[in-house]
Amino acid sequence: MEELALSIRDVGVLEPLLVTRRGRKRFIVIAGHRRLEAAKRAGLDAVLCVVLDLSDGEFLHYSLIENLQRANLEPFEEAAAIKQLIELTGFTYREVAAKLGKSAAFVSERLAYWNCRRMSRRRFWRDGFRRARRLNGGRFRSSGCDGNCWSAARKATSSSSRN
Repeated sequence: MEELALSIRDVGVLEPLLVTRRGRKRFIVIAGHRRLEAAKRAGLDAVLCVVLDLSDGEFLHYSLIENLQRANLEPFEEAAAIKQLIELTGFTYREVAAKLGKSAAFVSERLAYWNCRRMSRRRFWRDGFRRARRLNGGRFRSSGCDGNCWSAARKATSSSSRN
């Protein structure tokens, strides 16, 4: 963040933020949260923005897609956002893949990941795949998650740095 703030102090914000209006004088950032924070740290009073006129549903849709484009999401965060995007928009997993610039297999794996039972997701989130599997004595079903779910989880964690 400090490097970005120093860069912004030197040359300004090179790419405008995407925002939507909420009320008369209030705006919500859709894309550019880091740039806005860095601009504040750099001491800027204003930044260039593109204002989009969006409904609440459209705002959520844009926000989810923007968040899914971030490189540092955990696989479960991706799975939750993809699931929410599908529920919000009615898109198929192939349509979501196209919107995100990801493969259909990537999105399908994340959706399979989501199908793990809630407790398994919590355990996996907390402990990671290897520890969760070790806690279950190497068995998948005892955790409430079948082999396909764990297979998807394993693929998702190994591919998260590639996609």
